Amino acid sequence: MAAKLNPRNILCLFVAFPVVIIVANAARLSHPKILLPYHSSVITNFTLNINLSREETRLLDTCYTWQSTQQEIASIQLVNSTDGECAFSAVISAVSKSAHRKTSMVLAENKVTGEILRCIVIVEAISRFEIETTTRLLYLEDSPEELIIKGYDDEGNVFSSLAGLEFEWSVLPDTSTEGEEMVDILRITKFTESHYFMPYYIQQLEAKGLQGDFILVEGMRTGSALVKAKIRDRAYKEVISPSVKIIVIANLIISPAEAYILKYATIKYAVKQIKQSSMLEISLPSSQFVLEVEDTNVCLLDAKTSIAAGQQLGSTEIVLTDRNLKQDALVKPSAMLYVVAPSYLGFVVLPDKKWVLGTEKVYTILIELYDKNSHKIYPSDNVMLKAMFPEEYFDVRFSTKNGTYHHVYTKKPGKTVIEGVLTSIIQEDGTEIEVSPTVKGSRSVEIHDPIRVMPELLYFPWDPNTRSSHQYKLRVKGGSGEYVWSSSKVETTTVNNKGEITTGNGGEAQIIASDAKNRAHTGSAKVYVLPPEDMKFVPRQVEAEVGTELEMPLAVYGRVQGKLVPFNDCHRMKVNFTFSDPTAFQFNRVSLMIPEDGCCSVRFTAVQRGHTTVTASYTSRGKELSASVTIAAYDPLMPVDPEKEAVLAVGSRKELVFRGGPQPWVIDSLKYFQDLTSTNSAITEVKKMKFLGNNRGFHHFYMTCLDFGEQILTLRVGNNKTTTNQFPAVSEASVRMSCSEPVGLQLNPDLRYPENLPPCPVSKEQAVAIPVHCQRNLDILVTVTDSLGRKFDNFSSLDFQWMVSDRSLATLEDTEDGSIQISTTSTKEGFNHVKYYRVLQPRGQPGVVIVTASISSYIEKHLKMAGSPISTRIYPKISKSLELKLVEEAIVSPDIISLFNHPSNTYMVNVQKGSGFFHVIPDQAGVVSLEYTDKTKQMQVVPVSDGSMKVTVYDLCVYSRHPPTATIFVSGVGSVELSVTEKVEVDKEAAVRVRVIDVHGKPLQASFFRLMGLRLIPASNIITIRKDKDQKDEMFTEYYIMHGAQVGHTSLVAEAHPSDGVVIRSQARPVEVFPPLQLIPRNITMIIGAKFQVLSKGGSTPQCTVLFSIRDSNIADVSSSGLLDAQNLGTTTVLGQAVGQDPETGETIIYSQDEVTVNVIELPGVRIHSALSRMQTGTKMPIYAVGLTEHETPFTFGSAMPPLVFTWSINNKDIIQLQNVFHESSLKHPAESDFARQLVALSAGQVTVKLTVRPHLTSRSQVKGQRTLTDELQVEVFEKLAVVSPKVCDGKILLTPNTEALIKTNRDGSAKMSYQVISLVDPSPVTVGEGGLLTSGTVSGQVALQVTSQEEFGTNQTLVLLVRVKPVSYLMINSDVSLSTNEGYIKSIPVGTTLTLSVTYHDNVGEQFYATNVQMRYRFSRYDLVHIKHGSENDTLVVKAAEVGQTILKVWDQKNPWLADYINIPVDYVINPSKPTLSLGTVVCFKAPLVSARGYPGIWQSKSKVMDVDKDSGIATSAFVGHNLVEYTLTKDVTTYTEVTVRPVDQLTVDDSWSFLTNVKNRLTEYFIKVSLNDDSEVIGDNCTGEIQAKEFMPNFIPITCELEFSSFVNGLSISDLFQVSATFSSKKGKYGCLVKKLHPESLVQQISTTAVDLQLSVLVPGMENQPAVLAPVKKYQYLPPFYVHNSEVSLSTAAPLSSIRVSTIPDLSSCIQASVSDESILEVLTPEKDSQSGIILIFPIRLIESAALWDRDNVESHVELSCRKTGQKVRLPVTIRLVGQRPEHLAYRGRPVGWGAFFLNSFNSNQSFFSYLFLIIATAVAVLVGYHYLIGPRYRAAASSNPAFLRPGAAGAASPPSPMYPQPQYSPGYSPPPYTNYASPLNTPKSPTLWSTEYHPQDGTSPRRRSPYRPGGMSPNLGPRQSPS
Repeated sequence: MAAKLNPRNILCLFVAFPVVIIVANAARLSHPKILLPYHSSVITNFTLNINLSREETRLLDTCYTWQSTQQEIASIQLVNSTDGECAFSAVISAVSKSAHRKTSMVLAENKVTGEILRCIVIVEAISRFEIETTTRLLYLEDSPEELIIKGYDDEGNVFSSLAGLEFEWSVLPDTSTEGEEMVDILRITKFTESHYFMPYYIQQLEAKGLQGDFILVEGMRTGSALVKAKIRDRAYKEVISPSVKIIVIANLIISPAEAYILKYATIKYAVKQIKQSSMLEISLPSSQFVLEVEDTNVCLLDAKTSIAAGQQLGSTEIVLTDRNLKQDALVKPSAMLYVVAPSYLGFVVLPDKKWVLGTEKVYTILIELYDKNSHKIYPSDNVMLKAMFPEEYFDVRFSTKNGTYHHVYTKKPGKTVIEGVLTSIIQEDGTEIEVSPTVKGSRSVEIHDPIRVMPELLYFPWDPNTRSSHQYKLRVKGGSGEYVWSSSKVETTTVNNKGEITTGNGGEAQIIASDAKNRAHTGSAKVYVLPPEDMKFVPRQVEAEVGTELEMPLAVYGRVQGKLVPFNDCHRMKVNFTFSDPTAFQFNRVSLMIPEDGCCSVRFTAVQRGHTTVTASYTSRGKELSASVTIAAYDPLMPVDPEKEAVLAVGSRKELVFRGGPQPWVIDSLKYFQDLTSTNSAITEVKKMKFLGNNRGFHHFYMTCLDFGEQILTLRVGNNKTTTNQFPAVSEASVRMSCSEPVGLQLNPDLRYPENLPPCPVSKEQAVAIPVHCQRNLDILVTVTDSLGRKFDNFSSLDFQWMVSDRSLATLEDTEDGSIQISTTSTKEGFNHVKYYRVLQPRGQPGVVIVTASISSYIEKHLKMAGSPISTRIYPKISKSLELKLVEEAIVSPDIISLFNHPSNTYMVNVQKGSGFFHVIPDQAGVVSLEYTDKTKQMQVVPVSDGSMKVTVYDLCVYSRHPPTATIFVSGVGSVELSVTEKVEVDKEAAVRVRVIDVHGKPLQASFFRLMGLRLIPASNIITIRKDKDQKDEMFTEYYIMHGAQVGHTSLVAEAHPSDGVVIRSQARPVEVFPPLQLIPRNITMIIGAKFQVLSKGGSTPQCTVLFSIRDSNIADVSSSGLLDAQNLGTTTVLGQAVGQDPETGETIIYSQDEVTVNVIELPGVRIHSALSRMQTGTKMPIYAVGLTEHETPFTFGSAMPPLVFTWSINNKDIIQLQNVFHESSLKHPAESDFARQLVALSAGQVTVKLTVRPHLTSRSQVKGQRTLTDELQVEVFEKLAVVSPKVCDGKILLTPNTEALIKTNRDGSAKMSYQVISLVDPSPVTVGEGGLLTSGTVSGQVALQVTSQEEFGTNQTLVLLVRVKPVSYLMINSDVSLSTNEGYIKSIPVGTTLTLSVTYHDNVGEQFYATNVQMRYRFSRYDLVHIKHGSENDTLVVKAAEVGQTILKVWDQKNPWLADYINIPVDYVINPSKPTLSLGTVVCFKAPLVSARGYPGIWQSKSKVMDVDKDSGIATSAFVGHNLVEYTLTKDVTTYTEVTVRPVDQLTVDDSWSFLTNVKNRLTEYFIKVSLNDDSEVIGDNCTGEIQAKEFMPNFIPITCELEFSSFVNGLSISDLFQVSATFSSKKGKYGCLVKKLHPESLVQQISTTAVDLQLSVLVPGMENQPAVLAPVKKYQYLPPFYVHNSEVSLSTAAPLSSIRVSTIPDLSSCIQASVSDESILEVLTPEKDSQSGIILIFPIRLIESAALWDRDNVESHVELSCRKTGQKVRLPVTIRLVGQRPEHLAYRGRPVGWGAFFLNSFNSNQSFFSYLFLIIATAVAVLVGYHYLIGPRYRAAASSNPAFLRPGAAGAASPPSPMYPQPQYSPGYSPPPYTNYASPLNTPKSPTLWSTEYHPQDGTSPRRRSPYRPGGMSPNLGPRQSPS
């Protein structure tokens, strides 16, 4: 059963858990409890240790003190204590001598933390002893075993220590063994005779020859014995002495411990004994040991020889028996012997055990035998194996008799096989037993040559700076081919597994390659890493063809044992290569291939023809090496023109061009040659062309044919050998030249044919006209051939004649001499392309034309110029004609075909025009069956499977860049596209288009639609569909007609059935049949300036949009929302169109449209509309102005701008009162647009209501004749019928016909109610049902309703009500929202306010109906300014004033439209300032006149972070750039707002009133430097400055930052030592600015006194969102430091009357510092001087004037004051004067003045300090009294006055002048207050108060003066504008 968790336990668990964690991490004692024996004869000790926590181990001052609570039981001795008080260990001694159990507590206290550790020490007597040992079985002559005595008390607890107790240990014979008594089996060994660790107390006991609780025992001989221990303390003589039995055995093993032998095979056993570190074999047979076999059937053992022979298959155990031991309970040494059958042979090679051998080495080979379980069988001597070693590879040098062991010598490398076979077993008697089946085995062997690493010596460079390393691939021979590499010194050289070495630091290393198949086979190489000593380029060929690489070996040398040795690899050296001309060659790389005669090979790429000198340089630790070589680049020599062979006509010349070849050697160009040789120089003439300039590597020769024949021309170019070009390059090139006789002539059109297509069937050989394009010029190529058919390269010496058959089709282009045209094109390679041709110019018409050319002679002048001897006549005549067919380009029709996959579809594609020879290539097969017919030039297309393909038609004879193609799409129906106008007007029709698209997105032809059963299905009968019989002839589209039958929404879908069971449907298209668009109202009448919004109903909703347009925009404008704005007189129409967007084409669709008439008129007259002319007292009725016609409503003129002025008046205000509909909202509507009022009947009488309408002065044609319109209304007010006596309550209910009303009483639910109608007519106009439901009929009348309540206590109450049924005479709009203000009325509804308007209904006397059946409707003149919805109660409207403007609201009865009321809702901003545009950082005081009903203000808030507004005061700061709304909320419905625009700051202006700054201590502690933002006022709002001053407002956002710095560097001084600068806002000044606070570093006064530097003030507006960073122009100020006075006092005497004061200052303040003395009669300041040495120290000489006044004074005290008026600094130094000697004779005593005057004068002179203190005390007392009366006195006077006008200044009726405590007006600096003309004259106020200027600044150069506040002008004449009162 699960235990229940006790809540107390859970609490303890949570408390204990952190405690456990704390304890676990704290220090603790090594033992919490210890048990020690009492002190009988020896004191037992135990050591306690403190285990410190991690935290305490880090502390150096941790200290633990120890104490025992019972010193007589347990004493403490500190261990390793340095001070005798603190220790981390202590020895606990049990000193109690009582055998009874006693307890003490050992306490260890941490002196640092106060933590106490406890250990309980228990002392009592020992009850019993036991000997503990690790094992009781010892091996003979093995290490000693440790025996320990443990003590126990009577409860079985173990004693913690028996240290110090003495025991007697003894060895006794084991009497339990049988036989003779065994002695000397065990020996007790001392600890001092062993290497064991022993405790200190054991060491002391053994030194005394005693034994303790620890001893060592070792075995001497095999056997068993007892070890006994007896305590020597007589107190424990009754305690039984413990003993333990120890058995000693020999540590024997049988060898082999496990063996496998064959049947009849033998094995010899041996017995070995392990003695400590050695193993000895025991000779058998032995008297003590004997071997025995457990199963003699498996094997037989000969005890004499210890040889066992296998008898049969199986296993047995060989056991060793010790005769000295009774071994029944002991485990005897044994070995296992298995007799098994042989299974296979194994081969082992020694010493490596790897079957990869080396040649010419000796190896040991073992042949091993295994059973089927892979157990190795013992190689018995009588088991015979035969080994076969191939003599070709091995020489057997030794073998054992049984054939299992061999020594062999390897002869040569190769792969071979060693074989072995188990033959027989020879028994002891010599009988040989054959092994059946025979066991054979073989082993493959690899023999390899020794490994040799090449090269054996390697040298590499070492650069100690770059420490670059080199890699080198070592070659190796011999071995298996797979190697393992290693390095003897990896710091110098490392090697990877591929034999690639990498050099490191300098030095030498051995690289070893080991065979991977046998690591014993190795080879090595030695590597040296040395610093470079020399370098040079190795001579090689220095010329290279352009585009090839020139390889230059570079040799670098190191030094070994004084000799230069070449490096094997140096390509990683940081060698720098430079070129004298870098354009010819480009350094490519240092080749990784190492040359034979260098350490690296530098490859240079020949870039262009030229020469350059390459310099290789190397620098390291001051050693510079360099080598240079000159190299050249040349173009390859090749024949350019002709490339191989040239054929010329006699008399013609050919230019031979060769290009490239070596250039003249730059160092020795005289040995350059270019030789052209000929094999037959008689038939040609060759001339070398000479160039004045650079021939660009070309070799030009002219060759002219003189006679018929052939020859070979060879050009050889190069340089001969020079000292710098020992391996010059030579190039050769050859061409064949033939001078032949012309035999053939060919004319070929220069045509281009399509590639990779069959050839054009028309050729010249077929004698068929060749097709060519009739609109392209054609070049006819002329080719002349010799008898071998070779074409002539030049035949310009031949004379041609030309002829064209039909010049109307084509003509030949005219040439200069009518002969052949030659065009030569030279390439940059020097080849001349010569084209011989005539140009045929077709005229654009197809047809056939023949061009003929003939040759009959040479041109005679050509032969003469060449000097040829041949004749000019050519016989026979050579002639050739060319027939051409002029054709147009081919076309394919149609080029895009989409086929419906149907087997009956066959489509023909026509190929027209062109040559008529076409090749059709489809891009794929299997889509259609395509068959092209050459005869008809048509492709027959039959669909096969769905897919698409492109067919390209190539004209084989006329090339076209863009051959015609036809794209064919074959598929089933992929989709059906249904295009339908989604909106159709009822009873109208719209077109529906259907297209079927295949799976490729291509349209299918409409002719296929019948095959797929296409049809259109409407979802309902809202629309009907029929096919369009008059549809357009379109290939891919089918048309239908959709008719809108009735209004509603439906859908239309088209479906096709391309195959059985497959239906493809189009996307269902929604269709809306909508009623026609109707604009409301139908007739609109307006005056100029009026606004009215046209409404629409019907049309499609909601996707379509109604667009408004006006026919004549001069008369009125219309907005997109239908808002009309009348402009000029006239009549026009407004057109409204319900439009939408076609989802497919995106075009605009007009679904429906309507138009209304707009009349802009002049108002001819006005009349007052009133529902009644008689009113009952106490009722209200609305009246409003209308025009003379029914169309001239308040909508006509109520919203006109400029507005009409409506003036309402009545002749008797006591009878009727005129009021605004918003009178309860404190809204006082102005006369403008005030067209509606409400009449309130107050008393009986007749009243005339008059309305006057005047047009505005700026209006235009609003009122006819611009005259004033008037109208009057006579209203009669009659008394309401009432019973005067007796007085009764008026109980009646007014209902309209056909209305229901529920009667509710205060007794509903408490009493039983019954209702009864009492009517005088039948039928009754009113009936009542259960629950008091009144229902009125259709006729008017009145009844009495009796309401009876039957109370439970038996009393009945009856109430009779009059119920009247009447029609409604008028309705009236009422405003239920009350708006309270703190300053009168408001003129408009605050924007954002929610109004609740109620509509009441009244009868013909003005009484309000209780219930009506009126269906109320409403509309606005415009809907963009206000939002409206029905209220929660009947006949209520909730109107939200959303935007500023005026809107006219009309409410009417839908059944009786003449029952209507109009009101004007003007909306405007009431928050001031409204819609302000501010700069960033501007402080605005928002105010609103609205307050709650109790007069409490609302809450201000900002809609975004742009403005930071105080919710209570409305003071806001523009914190971000952007637009924002500031809201003022009174209630949920009364909320208004204003828009605020914050623009960024683009200009900062810093005030320049200050010219200098100083940190001198004076009354001015800080500077405020004004900063203007955009030159705007930083404070906006009515009396905002005074409000922020009163509240000491500080904005949360400061838009500027200020930084003050030195204009130049000042050593040892920073600006923060002098000033503290911050940006702030001054609520007193209403300005942002930089506040510069003075600092006074006393330690730097002397240093800064001579600091002449300017200060720079930087003001910044930081960049933020939409606000770029703006920096003001930096302002500079002169820094005026305080001067420093070196003197602390001035000492003068009559003996030394002259002294000086030393002052350190800057030069600009030298003239400012003035010195003055307190007593000019005895002291004088002389003219100051500058210190000539420093130049910055002023010296003021002070001279003592020796006068009679000096000697007449009893006490001479004086001082000198240094001051600077500019900075306001003053320093006063005391002057000490000593009178030395006697009074001079010329100042002889003339007698002191006597009398009271002399007495007071002497007293004052002698006690100046006393009188100064006395004056201060009196002045302080006077100031306290005056302050008391000023502060406390007015309070009592104000409390005593009953006139509240005294509590505020300026109140009317103030009878006395204001007291000085009246508040004084605040003025900004620079503005003087007006004269105090209303105050009393200062002449009448003898005790005028004095006033010190609160802004006195001594540095301005003014002195403090007193002034009167009543002085005209209010300002001291000496005060500047900066000292005006604040």
